[in-house]
Formats: sequence, C-alpha cells, structure tokens
Amino acid sequence: MGTDADWDKWGEIDPYFGVLSSDEFRAENLTAEGKEKFFRSGEKHIGRVLDEIRNHLDRDYKPGRSLDFGCGVGRLVIPLAGLSEDVVGVDVSDHMLAEAASNCEERNLENVSFVKSDDDLTKLTGAFDLIHSDIVLQHIREKRGIRLIEAMLRHLAPGGVIAIQFFYRCDAPKAIRALVKLRYALPIANYARNLIRGRPLREPAMQLNTYDLEAVVSLFNAAGVSSIYLSTFRKYEFRGVTIYGQKSETPAAE
Repeated sequence: MGTDADWDKWGEIDPYFGVLSSDEFRAENLTAEGKEKFFRSGEKHIGRVLDEIRNHLDRDYKPGRSLDFGCGVGRLVIPLAGLSEDVVGVDVSDHMLAEAASNCEERNLENVSFVKSDDDLTKLTGAFDLIHSDIVLQHIREKRGIRLIEAMLRHLAPGGVIAIQFFYRCDAPKAIRALVKLRYALPIANYARNLIRGRPLREPAMQLNTYDLEAVVSLFNAAGVSSIYLSTFRKYEFRGVTIYGQKSETPAAE
C-alpha cells in the first residue's frame, strides 16, 4: 500500500541508510565504528526528546511504556528500552523489524517487542506514556499520515506525551516540486535520477511530503492533548516541526 513496498525494499537492501541517509551508513560502507555512531545518534536523540518534554511540558516526566512509530532497525527503541519498563517498535517493513529484533537480541533487551504497522495500527494494544516518531511521517503521504496520527493518539495514556516530527512546508519552486512528484509517480523517472546520481537503478525513492500543521494540532486537541510545545527546524527546502503534546490526566468537562 502506498510506499510500503519501497520501505520494505530499503529494509532488505540498505536498512541503516534507509534510516539515516548518510553515505557512511550505506551497506557497502558501514563499519563497526559507523554502526556504533549510528546507535549513539539514537541515544542523543532520545536524550534531547526527554529534555524538551521536561523543559516545556512536565519536569518530572518519565516514560513507563513507550512506542516508537517507524522504528526501522531499532535506533531509538534501544535507548528507550533503558528508560522504560516496556517498549514497542512499529514499522511497515518486515526486513526492518527483523533487523531491529536482531539488534535488541544482541543487547539482551527483554522489554522490547515489535508490531507490523497498518494504517489503523490494528495490531497495537494498550496505552502508552510516550508515543514517538521521528523522520518517518515525512515519507508518508499526508492522507495516510493523518490517519496514522489519529490511530497513535487513540493509544496515548492520560498524562502521556506524544512527540512526532514532520515537514509542514516546502519552499522549493513549484516546477521543482512537480518534477519530484513525477519521480514518485513514475518508476522510469526514478530510474533516470538514480542513473544520473550513480545509484542502483532500482533503488526506491524516499518520498518527502508535507502536512497541514493546524490540522495536526486540531487532532491533538480533539484527543485531549491540550498542553502543546512546537520545536521548528529547516532541512533542505523544507520547514519542519516536532510537536510535543501531553494528554490531560482527566477528560475535559462537556
């Protein structure tokens, strides 16, 4: 469905590059030192996320049960396992999930489980104190992404925090954006780009999509997430945001 097959292909041929698109993490370049650097970046990221939550939403916050949506090879699941009683990684790619499970087994992590994603997260059970997603939603078209955000919010526990990142605006000229969409729609256009860049012809495209920021904030509010903090950034021609929101401990009065 959508880009699912592309991401499973990334999980098969180049899983670490599929998560962090730097040439040092390409399968043919990845060294033991490079892999260690890859996972250290996950530790730093989760540290920043918790700092933002404690500085802007809840100074005493500690996750008990955590969810990482779009977990890839477990870059963020692993540090979350050291901070949470229970961690669930969710991904659409069987190959990514298998690699993530292997990385957790190497570290003897017994409080991690994995679930394959679908648009309504039907295989996910229970509520979470932390729901997190980074560098994932931008690769999913907005209509599907909104549906997934709604599904995530249904699993947020009272007092729990959700932190999700996405792009909300592209400043590239319209002609460039049209060419990029053509590459997403037509495999031959993607083959041509790969040929020009010296990449494998059948290497999948990594879509970059934008979301309506106000629509996402409205979803948060409708789900009882009233305490919200926005951390904005720029990458390439995109403007992005990580939205942090804490769900009320008690339902709002009607």
